[in-house]
Amino acid sequence: MGCTNLKSVTIPDGVTRVSLEAFQDCTSLKELDLPASVTDIPGSSFKGCKFTNLIIRGNLGQHPIGRIFDGMDTSTTVYTLASQVNRLKTIYKGVVLPLEDYTSGIWLTTSSSDISSPVYDLQGCRLSKEPAHGVYIQNGRKRIK
Repeated sequence: MGCTNLKSVTIPDGVTRVSLEAFQDCTSLKELDLPASVTDIPGSSFKGCKFTNLIIRGNLGQHPIGRIFDGMDTSTTVYTLASQVNRLKTIYKGVVLPLEDYTSGIWLTTSSSDISSPVYDLQGCRLSKEPAHGVYIQNGRKRIK
């Protein structure tokens, strides 16, 4: 609570509950990924937070969730199980999406069959031919096949 320099937190799997006001006013924390084991989140746990993403992997089941997002900035995108998206939308004014929509890493992939330019592996070694599958570099860009 109140950690203005806290940038990231790793919550180990097995933790089942976020404490009351645990992340309140942690203004530098931009993403919080709660493991599936977390199924209990009391009200005001994220008050004063402006995450980019809040990922709730656990099933909140019948837990009373009415005040979870009290005081949290509504520019945060919340990702959760598809089965609880509609439930969370009833109490949160921001965007709530299913976990399947969460991406972190590769945003766009392209494919190329331009055989005329050299092909390199990820270590920069030139290949004699374009690989049948995998990741490689061609024309200065990563390609996935």
